[in-house]
Amino acid sequence: QKRNWKYKSKTNILKKKLLFFGHSGNLGSNFIYFLKNDFNFILNINEKKLYFPDVEYIYLKKKDFLKNPDHIKDKIKSISPDLILNSAACTNLDLCQKSPKKTAFVNYILPSILSKICLELKIKFIHISTDHLYKKNIPYKDEKLKTSKVNNYSYQKIKAENLIVKNNKNALIIRTNFFSHSSNSKQLIYKIKNSINDKNKITLFNDYYFTPIYSKYLCKIINYLIKKDNIGVFNIVSDERISKYNFGKLFLKKIQNEKD
Repeated sequence: QKRNWKYKSKTNILKKKLLFFGHSGNLGSNFIYFLKNDFNFILNINEKKLYFPDVEYIYLKKKDFLKNPDHIKDKIKSISPDLILNSAACTNLDLCQKSPKKTAFVNYILPSILSKICLELKIKFIHISTDHLYKKNIPYKDEKLKTSKVNNYSYQKIKAENLIVKNNKNALIIRTNFFSHSSNSKQLIYKIKNSINDKNKITLFNDYYFTPIYSKYLCKIINYLIKKDNIGVFNIVSDERISKYNFGKLFLKKIQNEKD
């Protein structure tokens, strides 16, 4: 069924208007689902199109960000959002490593430009970063813990953070690692589930640790920080350190219990 790119709803004047970049990703779709009653969403269409009811769509082109940022600024000014949230990113580690020029725009050029525009137009800017910034796999309770350029992906995400802090002192940066319900089969829980359904083997490492948080709680915490008008860098992860292997075992156990 063919759908129009723009869908305008009757906006609720009591809700803040949020312009969203990266809505088609795992966090983006969950953020809209869990917080649909808190914001009037305006979603920037990109190559991957997901359609949500009761939201508005726009199309800000990559080439305009690079060649005509004033046009982007004027467009955003005409929309007049209260907040801009950017969760757009290329998280494919292999692609970042092999073709860093291809991932540079989404991983640090776009957030840098948006942070400048937000400061000039007095719009709150929220950027979703990553916890993939440390050599030691520990619970990341200390936001001042020294970051490391583990690979090109972490290098680009660190560069984004540094540019945002330089451009916009009022920005909110969220470092996180999450799992979620999603249409993206590349999510870890879906890789595990699909391997079970297809009776295929999957490799999970017992020496790679992370501190993942469920997207529902992540979204609620981000919303709390927005309401409090917090600024700076926040680590939002679980307080438990777990290996990918043990995470897979727990998820498998949950699936088996649900079947029983």
